[in-house]
Order: sequence, then C-alpha cells, then structure tokens
Amino acid sequence: MADINEMLASIEAKIRARAARIATARALGLSVAVHAALFLLLIAALSQSRRPWARWFPPRGPDLPTQFAAMAGSQGVAGAELRACARDDSTSRELVDRVRRAAAGGEQLTSGVAELPHADSAQVWLVDADPLCRRAVATLNRAFGLPENRARSIYLVRAGNVYLAADTSLASGPFGRTVVMDSALSRVVGW
Repeated sequence: MADINEMLASIEAKIRARAARIATARALGLSVAVHAALFLLLIAALSQSRRPWARWFPPRGPDLPTQFAAMAGSQGVAGAELRACARDDSTSRELVDRVRRAAAGGEQLTSGVAELPHADSAQVWLVDADPLCRRAVATLNRAFGLPENRARSIYLVRAGNVYLAADTSLASGPFGRTVVMDSALSRVVGW
C-alpha cells in the first residue's frame, strides 16, 4: 500500500509541476504581449510629437548674403516645420556633379534635367538655406499651378547667376522635374 501511495504522490507532484510550468508560460506570454503593445503605443506617440532637441540645434547652411538672411522662413509656403531643402545625399551629390560638368560645357545634360547657361564650375554648389528653398518651392507652385500651401523638399543648386531646382515630387526619375530659375528665385527661365 505504501508503494501505491508513493506512486500517487509522484503522479500528483508531476501534475502540479506541469500545471505550474503551463501557468508560468501563459503569464510570460501575456506579459510579452502587454509590453509589446505598450512599446508600440509609445513609439506611435513619440512619432507624433516634435523632437525637443530640434529647436536647440537648428540646421546650419552656408553663410548667406544679408539680403537672403533677412527673408522669412515660411515665405508664402505652409508647412514651416518641414525642411524645404533636401538633405545632402547621393542624389544631391550626383546632381551637383552633373551640373558642374554641364555648366563648364563638358557634358550635355539629358534625362530630364533642364538646360543651364554656361558658368564657372567653381560657382556650382548645393543650396542648404531653407529660406531660399522655400522661395523656390513657392515659385514652382506658381509655375505649375499647384496650391501655395504644398510644402515639400527640393534639391536647389546654384550655378553662377541662376538656380537649378529639382523637385522629385513632380516627376519620376532620379531628379524629378527640373527647372532653371533666375537669381532672385522669382521666376522660371528654363524647363
């Protein structure tokens, strides 16, 4: 009889150990699911808020002449919090290289890039000043009949006394739609 009692006690201990493992696994699974949901909610909330460090470290651009430094940052274009100048990336570097070669007369620009007048290739650079890019965006909006509040990022390249604006939202291709603007960025002088 003692053997049967030992066997029943052994079976009962195994059943309790298995039930404890199942309960622990369920609790762990529930904990992982709750923490994952909270993490996703936190990510969603943070993506909707403005980063506090953005106001402490404004983006820097090249030194501007005083006439451009006094321009308002949101001149005629809504979305003042959106950066109007596209970031310096591989596309911008390729565009600047092609504009330098074309301005010097060494390469004919094709594949959707507007024709540029000849200029010194040393006077070709990517513009990183948001007020200038915002002015170019406003001019593009007027030229293409788009709403004034359509804010977006563009590539803006200074080439001598004109600017080449490349807007990837207006056409497909590596540079999108390109136009040549006058030195005041107030009108389009070449398509």
